[in-house]
Amino acid sequence: MDNKELVREVLQTDAYLRVNKKIMRHVGIEAAIILADLISKEKYFDDKDRLDDDGFFYNVIENLEQDTCLSEHKQRKAVMILEECNFIETKRKDSPPKRYFKINHFQILKILSFKTEKLSDIISINNNKPLSKDKETVSKKLSKVRVNGFTIELLNTWNSLPNIPYKHKTDKQTKLQSKLQKYIKHLLTGTFGDCVDLDDEFLRKNDIMQEDISHTYSKEEIIKITKRLALYYKNGYWPKNKDRLPKSLPELFYNPGHYNTKYVNGGGTSFFLMAMSHKPRALRKGRTDEDIKKMKRASNKRGQRLMTDEQAEEYINRGMQPVN
Repeated sequence: MDNKELVREVLQTDAYLRVNKKIMRHVGIEAAIILADLISKEKYFDDKDRLDDDGFFYNVIENLEQDTCLSEHKQRKAVMILEECNFIETKRKDSPPKRYFKINHFQILKILSFKTEKLSDIISINNNKPLSKDKETVSKKLSKVRVNGFTIELLNTWNSLPNIPYKHKTDKQTKLQSKLQKYIKHLLTGTFGDCVDLDDEFLRKNDIMQEDISHTYSKEEIIKITKRLALYYKNGYWPKNKDRLPKSLPELFYNPGHYNTKYVNGGGTSFFLMAMSHKPRALRKGRTDEDIKKMKRASNKRGQRLMTDEQAEEYINRGMQPVN
């Protein structure tokens, strides 16, 4: 058997999902399940001679969710982990864009150590049952991701900026560094939207377009926008209440816990995308309570939801108008 056949023999699925324990311990239960399903899909396309010249095949989110019971958000996290382990490669092509996958069989076999593989190292999970989330395993995997040179360069740039209330360690690898590297990797490859779950209301209120999320950023652009982020911590710049700001640079790139629950519903936020879309603004001087009342009245007349004083002040400070 060649590498491809060996991997399929151990991991491919049919009516049941076959999850290898070594793989599961390495990447977590959900990533292992996604990998098993992708290997099964690869065989399906290979049997029909429908793999592309580089060995890629497509699989849509809805199909993966039906086969694995994992939501789109969980799929993104699992795919991200598999990419970081070099178990798979992804790309987007066609119109409308489809997500394509390629299996790295050799890298998987290195983890399996196939010669010592035992049947007891394979467990089966019914395809129709929901699966629990192994957060601890995923967290351990992320903490082991090697931090590349550009991540350290970016952290050193951040540490040298004025106004920031904290500095990051660069002399040893940390979980925060691993998270930052993950976001950088997706920004550089135009796949940032695949690793984050951004709140729709947050995107609308900040005029962040899909093109901003899927843009392939250069290292120079990432450094430029990171320098902008420091302005949020500068006195006289929005937001007035600095306590609302994230407490680390990775959280400025993506904060799944929301920076203000009054403004968002259900998803995360990204100050990185905010700073890219609109350069941080200085707070307007001479703002009065009457200005806030006028903004709220204008919003109400347009049939929008009733604004809070804080929301009205935010629009004024950013020079923005109420949106429908």
